Amino acid sequence: MFNVYGGCPNQGTGIGDLESEQMALVSDPRSPFPDCDFACIERLTMYLKMIVRISLSLVLSLSAMGVVATAQAETTLEASIHELHHQWAVSRYQKPVNKRAENFVPLIEKAQRLADRFEGRAEPLIWKAILLTSYADAIENLESLAKVKEARDLLLRAIEIDETALDGFGYIMLGILYDRAPGWPLSIGDNDKARVYLEKGLSMRPDDIDANYFYGRFLRDEGEYEQASIYLEKALRSSASPEQPVADAGRRKDIMEALAKTREKLAGL
Repeated sequence: MFNVYGGCPNQGTGIGDLESEQMALVSDPRSPFPDCDFACIERLTMYLKMIVRISLSLVLSLSAMGVVATAQAETTLEASIHELHHQWAVSRYQKPVNKRAENFVPLIEKAQRLADRFEGRAEPLIWKAILLTSYADAIENLESLAKVKEARDLLLRAIEIDETALDGFGYIMLGILYDRAPGWPLSIGDNDKARVYLEKGLSMRPDDIDANYFYGRFLRDEGEYEQASIYLEKALRSSASPEQPVADAGRRKDIMEALAKTREKLAGL
């Protein structure tokens, strides 16, 4: 092995050679322990090894704690988003129309608290935008225009952070906003942008009920009835979501209504 001060030791393997090296270490004026005998050096070596083992154990323990904390945070965020989704669905599909706006207000505040707690994550921003959009749809006045712009800005931030968050739902929400909002100079409405964002979201969620529904509804409003019916029918065939039964049932009702209107248009051609 290499000695303390560099270079190779003598190649002898006898006990005398080993003792000579140890005595040289003790008597060397450069040694940090010039007054320490051989037994003292052995004890110090043992203590140093013990300190190294403890330090390594501590590092590994702290790393494991960090992994566990991250996993717990992910679980907490996922559970909070799941609950927010359920509460949105109840407000959207089970509350009277004239009560929806007041139900969305505390949910918007809840989404903001979630965004503050998980700063730097895209998911809370997307859900706040969803709730702001639903609130704007419920109030239908000039305040709604400001809420739509706020939602748009949140979605752009979310996509910049992580475009894959919620499987790309940020793109779908942007498409919805540009599709449903009034155009310039009142608001941000833009059919070309709506198409781009809806198609981007659909490419990331090709079999998703929402992606197919909103794109199909956009095509219907654009007068592309045959294509619209294809996407609406695909949305209706999508797998059920047992984790969100209220949202799933409500969305399927939306799809059936949109599909019925699309078929009426096709029959009139």
